[in-house]
Amino acid sequence: MTSLLSILFPLGQLVATLIPQLRRLLYSHHFDFYKKVDEDEIREAVGSAIYHESLPRLGEAKTLKSDILDLLQQDRPAPTLLVGKAGIGKTQLALDLCYELGWRVLRPKSNELEDLSTSAWFRYGKKAGTVLLLDDLNTFLSRIGEGSSLDRIIERTSSEYGIVLATCRSNAYDQLVAAKLDSRHFHEVRIPDWSETEGTLLAKSLGTDFDPRNFDGTPICLTMGFGPQQEVYGQLDRDSRTVLHGAKLLYLGGLMSKARQPSCELLRRVCEEILSVDDFGRALQQVGSTELLTQSPGDRVFCYEAVMERVVSDFPSTESASWQLLEKVGELLASMRDSESLFLIAITAYLAGQENIAIGLNSLVIEIDPQLAAAYSNRGVARGKLEDYQGAIDDYTKAIEIDPQYAAAYCNRGIARSELEDYLGAIDDYTKAIEIDPQDAPAYYNRGITRSELEDYQRAIDDYTKAIEIDPQDAPAYYNRGVVRGELEDYQGAIEDYTKAIEIDPQKAKAYYNRGVARGKLEDYQSEIDDYTKAIEIDPQLAAAYCNRGVARGELEDRQGEIEDYTKAIEIDPQHAAAYYNRGIGRGKLEDYQGEIDDYTKAIEIDPQFAKAYHNRGVARGELEDYQGAIEDYTKAIEIDPQFAKAYYDRGVARGKLGDRQGAIEEYAKAFKIDPSLADNHGNS
Repeated sequence: MTSLLSILFPLGQLVATLIPQLRRLLYSHHFDFYKKVDEDEIREAVGSAIYHESLPRLGEAKTLKSDILDLLQQDRPAPTLLVGKAGIGKTQLALDLCYELGWRVLRPKSNELEDLSTSAWFRYGKKAGTVLLLDDLNTFLSRIGEGSSLDRIIERTSSEYGIVLATCRSNAYDQLVAAKLDSRHFHEVRIPDWSETEGTLLAKSLGTDFDPRNFDGTPICLTMGFGPQQEVYGQLDRDSRTVLHGAKLLYLGGLMSKARQPSCELLRRVCEEILSVDDFGRALQQVGSTELLTQSPGDRVFCYEAVMERVVSDFPSTESASWQLLEKVGELLASMRDSESLFLIAITAYLAGQENIAIGLNSLVIEIDPQLAAAYSNRGVARGKLEDYQGAIDDYTKAIEIDPQYAAAYCNRGIARSELEDYLGAIDDYTKAIEIDPQDAPAYYNRGITRSELEDYQRAIDDYTKAIEIDPQDAPAYYNRGVVRGELEDYQGAIEDYTKAIEIDPQKAKAYYNRGVARGKLEDYQSEIDDYTKAIEIDPQLAAAYCNRGVARGELEDRQGEIEDYTKAIEIDPQHAAAYYNRGIGRGKLEDYQGEIDDYTKAIEIDPQFAKAYHNRGVARGELEDYQGAIEDYTKAIEIDPQFAKAYYDRGVARGKLGDRQGAIEEYAKAFKIDPSLADNHGNS
């Protein structure tokens, strides 16, 4: 990330232009960690039951579909929080509807809940929505503590946003509402557990019997029999339950799904060598008789995701415990020379935020198959996440040696090289990735960032433009192109790019902020103020926006407003030297010269090389007739910046006030040599 600061004398407008480095961590192997039961006829019956005209409406809730459509009909974004398991019931129906409506679906792992402020939750525009699907309500509740990024998102969210809560049990739902959401003015859609009337209708649609004793309020229990299964599971002996624990461990590691069923031999070794099952054969036979776990042709075993999550719910005890065991599974797979399964667990580890484990597992894959380029590349991704950029470069280089056409490895090596400020090497890598894949938008985008770092602005614009041609919804590319156009003083072009970025991502505070900067350059001060105000609404902690709004208010002679904004910037960031400096200017306009001096003094304490602060403090001291103090300040400003013509000139004025006429003449001569325009002004004064 690059921070460009430009403090303009005398107003001192702070321009903090931020260029986010987009991390495109690309895997060569696609792995769908989230599996779901594919039962179209059941899903169709569920849909018929939910929307059946004869069903009673519970409380004041609307149907999910009509409520989401109501939100979409309004001219505002409608992000949605969907809490529940995506199986074959209400959550899946809600999810299918969101896909049907063209909404973007985010499915974060638990570790990612702490960093949602950088996610795309509130992205994609006025007539679209984003669904944040949380598979684990309890994890969500534990991660939403005070000070978390997710909590800050919710704090910033007002009534213009929608929220859907689906398929969570009533006590957890009530806990969620009471804990965080009740006072946030979310638009709420209740999708309660099913009534017996609804359950009876669904059972009839499926041609099955309805038994209220086994009905837990979810449609999936009618087809999967969770009530009886939970009872059966509780009656199993230790070894038999542990066989299911072993199956769940493989499921958590990404090794069990309808598409991929592990071998009985792998399950046996996991159970015996890691989980200490004494009699695996007998235990497997007992579990098989319950149909909680099935054996398919080819000696493969399978257990439904819903059974893993809702029946075998007591294992593992914690997420960290599961990864301690999965590390052992990885070591077991290495001893079995099963590089394919090991590779999948390594991917799952990375997706779960277990970078160190992912590195170790990929290393085991490489020991088995030294020519698997993807394993080196994925290990490089994990090392990059841990900021071991040289290690990442070494891994990408090895992947490229094995597969010279590996575009993703070139692109990721470019990112790592850029982090180490090897910008020319990074450009070479991005260029090679583009040669291999001319439609590689991330490579163009990242090359644009690197060219910006080298101040090769026109070619950076060309790269962002190409990235936009490939992906017209790439808001960061528009945003960064706006930054570069601003550097080239094409402020109107910059405004157009920021506006487009805002259309795609209306919650990007820095896009409003930078558009405000560009509008200020064109002296459109009221529009500038409006943009800073919007940026502050989105991010109330953006001190630079308060500071710049103060500058714009000063241009419109709103003296009190500008002082208030600078003060707020200082409250947020007590080390904000520019805010003190600008407040000093504002106080000087109000002839509060001592307050002005105090602010410049504070700015100098924060930044001892702040030449303009010394100069302006000298001016304020001159207003209080402290000419010797003024001379000392001008002298310090000149020491820091020997080409500071105005400091020489004003030091001459102060010397003249003290009767040092010759000294004043010498100072004027130095000032006029550096800036001849001062001589013209001097002659007219």
